[in-house]
Amino acid sequence: MRGFKSFKVADLSLPKDFVCLAGPNGSGKSNVCDAIRFAFGETSLRSLRVKKAKDLISNSAKVAEVTVFLDGDEKHEVKRAVREDGKMMYKLNGDKTTRTSIQSLLKKFNIDDSGRNVIAQGEINNIINMNPRDMRGIIDSVAGISEFEDKKKEAMGDLDTVESRIREANIILGEKLGMLGELEKEREIAIKYLENRALFNNARGSIIKNEMGRLSSDLEKAIGDLLKVGNSLKGKNADLAELDKKIKALEDEKGVFLNEIQLRQQKSDLSKSVDALRLSIVRAEDELAEKKQAGAKLETDIAALEKEFKKQAEELKKTEADFKKADEELNQIRPRREEFVKLAGVSSLRKSIEDEKSKLASSKEEFIRTESEASRCRELATEKESVSSAGPEDSDEAQAAKLTGEIELLKKEVLEAKAELESLFEREKSLNSDIADFDRKVLQSREQAAAVRAQNPHLSSAAIANFVGQSKFRQKGSGVHGALIDLIKFDAKYANAVEAAAGPRLRYIVVDSADVATKIIAELKKANEGRASFIPLREIRAAPPASSSEGLGSLMKFIKYDSQFDEAVKYALGETLLVSDMPEAKRIGVGKFRMVTIDGEIFEKSGVISGGRLSTGIAAASTLAKLDQELAELKSAREGIYLELAEMRNQMSSVRSAKADKEVRAKSLEMELAAMRTDSEKAKAQADEAQKKKVEAESLRSKAKALDAIKSEISRKIAELESKISAGQQALLKDEEQATKMNEEANRKHTELASRISALEAKHEGIFNEISMRKSAMRKSEESLKQMHLDKAGCSSKAAELDRKLRNDKEQLVKKEEELASSSKEMEQLFKKMRETEAKAQEIGKQRGAIAFECDKLNKEATTIGTKKTVAETKLADLKAEFDGFAQFEYMDKPKEELVEITKSADAFLSANQSVNLASIEIYAKKKLEIGDVNDKIKKLAEEKEAIMEMITEIDGRKKDTFFRMFYAVNDNFKKMFKYLPVLGEGYLSLNKPNEPFESGLYIKLKRDKKEIEMGSLSGGEKALVVVMLVFALQFVKPSPFYILDEADSALDKENSKHLAKLIKETSKDSQFIVVTHNDMVMTFANVVFGVSRAEGVSKIVGVKLGEKLEHHQESGPQNAAPS
Repeated sequence: MRGFKSFKVADLSLPKDFVCLAGPNGSGKSNVCDAIRFAFGETSLRSLRVKKAKDLISNSAKVAEVTVFLDGDEKHEVKRAVREDGKMMYKLNGDKTTRTSIQSLLKKFNIDDSGRNVIAQGEINNIINMNPRDMRGIIDSVAGISEFEDKKKEAMGDLDTVESRIREANIILGEKLGMLGELEKEREIAIKYLENRALFNNARGSIIKNEMGRLSSDLEKAIGDLLKVGNSLKGKNADLAELDKKIKALEDEKGVFLNEIQLRQQKSDLSKSVDALRLSIVRAEDELAEKKQAGAKLETDIAALEKEFKKQAEELKKTEADFKKADEELNQIRPRREEFVKLAGVSSLRKSIEDEKSKLASSKEEFIRTESEASRCRELATEKESVSSAGPEDSDEAQAAKLTGEIELLKKEVLEAKAELESLFEREKSLNSDIADFDRKVLQSREQAAAVRAQNPHLSSAAIANFVGQSKFRQKGSGVHGALIDLIKFDAKYANAVEAAAGPRLRYIVVDSADVATKIIAELKKANEGRASFIPLREIRAAPPASSSEGLGSLMKFIKYDSQFDEAVKYALGETLLVSDMPEAKRIGVGKFRMVTIDGEIFEKSGVISGGRLSTGIAAASTLAKLDQELAELKSAREGIYLELAEMRNQMSSVRSAKADKEVRAKSLEMELAAMRTDSEKAKAQADEAQKKKVEAESLRSKAKALDAIKSEISRKIAELESKISAGQQALLKDEEQATKMNEEANRKHTELASRISALEAKHEGIFNEISMRKSAMRKSEESLKQMHLDKAGCSSKAAELDRKLRNDKEQLVKKEEELASSSKEMEQLFKKMRETEAKAQEIGKQRGAIAFECDKLNKEATTIGTKKTVAETKLADLKAEFDGFAQFEYMDKPKEELVEITKSADAFLSANQSVNLASIEIYAKKKLEIGDVNDKIKKLAEEKEAIMEMITEIDGRKKDTFFRMFYAVNDNFKKMFKYLPVLGEGYLSLNKPNEPFESGLYIKLKRDKKEIEMGSLSGGEKALVVVMLVFALQFVKPSPFYILDEADSALDKENSKHLAKLIKETSKDSQFIVVTHNDMVMTFANVVFGVSRAEGVSKIVGVKLGEKLEHHQESGPQNAAPS
């Protein structure tokens, strides 16, 4: 010792045997014991009886240093020093080292930092005053029960974590099941909604098709009737012209007679007067006849016009009713414009594959466990065989070293498994987050694609064209060339004009012949891919291109294409003339040509004009293609993540299983090692069990063979499952493709609503225009009727006035003629001829009036037929526009009344369920898969919980076994102590609850003269002696090479001190005892007594008493490590 506590310099050689340190209080005896504990790494300042590390250094010294030499089979030098600043230094055999290395060395000699081989001052009294449960805690401490408690605490922590995850998973499962129940109702409504929508589309499409056929027939009839009326009118106009010639000839003849009469009448005033009257009468008669004829004609015209006016009023009323119905239908359907259809993806196949993967993971786990158990059986068999064949001492040492190495390796592997699980768990969270991101992106892409399709209904036919283009018919020599839009090129500025002029024909598929078209149609029906239109080059007959110098010329001039497609391009665009704008089209003449402006306004030859905002499908098709490509890439990436996640979950399950197996294995080995060390004193018993272990080894090898057979079966099962999963994944890829097609079909169906809205809007606008036209015609008819009534009243008034004047003129003429009785017969003859001419002219005039009336009637009939033709053309154009939205309908051959009832019923359901969640179909399927995943997770967590519970049960069992082995060993040692001191009688240890040892208290039972003696009845010295015997019994379970007793005899009287000294004397044959005492009786039995004194604060070793066997011990030398 150098500068340690009260010692400045002291060297002390402690021989093996019974050594006493004696001296007055405060001399420094206990400091010698403190020095040994300090050197061996004691860190508790309280145990070293100081408040701070600086107090370990003696006065005037700057460093406290203690060196202990261990002498025995192995020789070691242990050194420890502390400086004033509290820094420590350790040395082992002259080399710097660490406290851990010192502790590892001492453990080999059953010396550890628990202080089991030291009885400090006051410790005996503390034990005497302990309650039974605390006394039992001493056995717990010596047996190492705290290690089991730590393991159990760690396992309980893992159990809490697993149970927490199970609770969370069950909460999530409950939420998802609740959501699934709600979604199931929404899904059923959504399916019914889609069925009713399809029914509505089929019925409505059939009605439109039938109506278009009827209107086409009406239009053909109107055109025929108009042609007949035109021919009749042409003949009547020719008759009128002929009669006009005759009337003119008679008028000329009449003029000749009048001129002659006037010449003759110039001879006298009377004659002139008569001639004037006669001329006035003739004119009045002519005018009166005209007025009467005009009145009759007006009467007929008024009756016809009133009849037409009434008919127009009825048609206007019907048209307004149609307008109201179309407006109501449009208002009902317009709110559903924003609905979006989502179909379920792959339904049950993915779940099936996940189930197979789960089975595969379970099989792999079972394989790992079986393989682990088989290996364990072989190892145990090898161990038992080696134990049965090796000698007791060699076997113990080799086996202990092997077990220690295995335990360290298993603990390292457990830590690595924990780290790997944490890493995999973090990666799992990251992948789950990635899947959520991909799902969101896929949904966004689908919504964008659906929006593009909704804004461009014609793209539904583009999807079919893509299907045909990708099918086997697109192979070389198949006769399929592709959609027309893909076969032509043009400047971007003409895109609107081309799109408007060609319309849906741009998406028609160009094929060589009708035979090719029929084959593809059969393929479309088989694949359930909808409808498509074809242009067979061999059979198509197109009108010649528009040939005019007007405008910019034929639209075909601005299109580039292969000459083999000439007929197809003519069919789509040939009749169309390209003009710069609408004013130029009107200047050329509406109805003269079919014209299209650069901005896309259409002027049909029929006079129909179409215009407004045009969304070209060319840019939309490009956008849609990009979106489809993005969607495919997102799906592929998401599938890769699903596969990685499944593999990772399998890996996590395997790692958890392996970790649990290694933890149980490590704990088993630790317990086995502890048992082996405890049973080292029973080497002789091992020889008796060698044969038993050999039999057990053979049994274990048989078990290993059986496990190998099971392992082979599991391997075969794994191979089958992997084959099934591989086949399932291939099928899954096909189903993914089918799901994509189904989704496209859903998007196509979604666009039908937008097309129907567009058609209804066109119908709405057409009816509105028809109402405006009819109202305008009625206003004109009403104005004409009013004017005719005014003209008729004027004619009647004028006729009455002329009639009065004619009667008056005739009366005067009679008088004048009487006066001219003497006129010549030539004059009379002239008048006669003139009257005859007038009669002829009047007769021809009547004929002309009748023909003129018929012409007027024919003109009105032509106007009526023309109006009907225009209305039929407008309705037909509107129906065609609406019919374009029903390209995919299935025709229903049923009466109109039944079809109307079907549309009403389906539309009533659609109107009543406008807020239907169409996405519920896909979400339902997705949530069902998620529930399956959660159930799988709960199942795996339950398995993990079961494994933890099994490990806890095993820990509790091992803990109990370890405790009882220690208890029985201590009890055996305690009983043996009384053999050294028979005067005390007999003693043993007892538990008040042996079935629940850790709830039990430890009791010391004594017998003297076959009578039970209570500890309370013993004297203080006897109690102290019994407790010292208990401490010795504890220490001797794992014997230490030396023991330190610091005033353990302080409570003993002379007799009991003698008993203690005898006990130490007997037991010091195997171990070294260093005893600090004031008791002379104890010193008497010691082999060596060192005296310690203190002067001026410094302790010294002042005297030595040599026992009679000291020289013997020095000669023979110690066999175990002991301090000196």
